[in-house]
Amino acid sequence: ISSWAFIGRLEGIDFDGLDEMMIMLEDVRRNVTFKDKLKGKLLSRKSPKTILKTLNPKGVKEDDPAVILFTSGTENMPKGVPLTHHNILSNMRPVFQDIPIYTDDILFGILPPFHSFGFTVATLLAPLAGARVAYFPNPTEGKKMAERCKKWGITITCGAPTFLKGMMKGGTKEMFSTVRLNVTGAEKAPQELFDLVQALTPGEIIEGYGITECSPVISMNRPGKFHKGVGQAMSNVDLLIVHPDTFELLPPNTQGLILAKGPNVFKGYINPGIEPPFVTINGDKWYKTGD
Repeated sequence: ISSWAFIGRLEGIDFDGLDEMMIMLEDVRRNVTFKDKLKGKLLSRKSPKTILKTLNPKGVKEDDPAVILFTSGTENMPKGVPLTHHNILSNMRPVFQDIPIYTDDILFGILPPFHSFGFTVATLLAPLAGARVAYFPNPTEGKKMAERCKKWGITITCGAPTFLKGMMKGGTKEMFSTVRLNVTGAEKAPQELFDLVQALTPGEIIEGYGITECSPVISMNRPGKFHKGVGQAMSNVDLLIVHPDTFELLPPNTQGLILAKGPNVFKGYINPGIEPPFVTINGDKWYKTGD
């Protein structure tokens, strides 16, 4: 992966006055020896309990920060979002319950790991399920991505609608013959993408909705079921639709501000002086999505 990685869990980090430490993944690779690889291979045959005990000598807890991602900054300065191990894993579990992922699946990872969609869905989802991931560095090269789909026997594509549409337009039906699922989000999927997927692949589109602060998936359509909009909320996520100014609960079929609550929701930004994006309703704390 040729990309910048932010290492969120480092010795001595002060999360109040955050020390930003950036390293290249290529630099990490150079330090991995044959002995390290051999030890990793042997360790992979051990029980999960033994693996966790070996790799966690300092006792990392589920509520410790696992990663710090930054918002795009389209509305203001980028905000630092610390996500805990519990945030991330609690968001992945219901995905596994609703989307069938098999050990012989090959997911196409085309999104950068500094993006919440790329970090969780395109990077962690398949390895956590015991499946494989094939990475491609440039999601704008549609024709080359289509060629790699055929070469690597991709079964699950994963990317923003614009990138998936470019890939479909750059390929032929033969190139996508192994694709059974197309996971998309980050922007509204146009009808053109649905038409391309129907014409070129034997699979379907799973469109969802997420936010970095929610680790990120909030809702999604389910495979083999009726699709509408960005689907239903995840099984462990609660949603409210309220008036954007008064936070008064609105009746069904009424447009309003989306509030979210669940174990996947972060606890607050690392940036000093930023107003917490939460509101309390009937004694419960809800995250204001801004959507």
